[in-house]
Amino acid sequence: MKHALAALSKTIASEEGQHGILCNTVCPGFIMTDMHMAANRRLAAEAALSVEALQARRYATVATRNAGQPEDVAAAVSYLAGPDGRYVTGTNLPVSGGVPYGI
Repeated sequence: MKHALAALSKTIASEEGQHGILCNTVCPGFIMTDMHMAANRRLAAEAALSVEALQARRYATVATRNAGQPEDVAAAVSYLAGPDGRYVTGTNLPVSGGVPYGI
């Protein structure tokens, strides 16, 4: 599904750019939300690990070795929607701390 949305974004950007319409996708990685923390607690309990140990294991594939904050995603959206993003279209912007997988 993620790849389909990325392709759709590029298609919209290509077809609608001449009308001044920009289209991008923001691709968040691990983001420290209530839902993310609930999943960490559940997975830790299932694995008989502390939440900290589970997070260290989960975030081992992240270059920054931690989860992002909702504000990190908001900053990316703000950039793309604001004047600094006026010439950015058809891009998939990972907000993932360097997760090696994704779009």
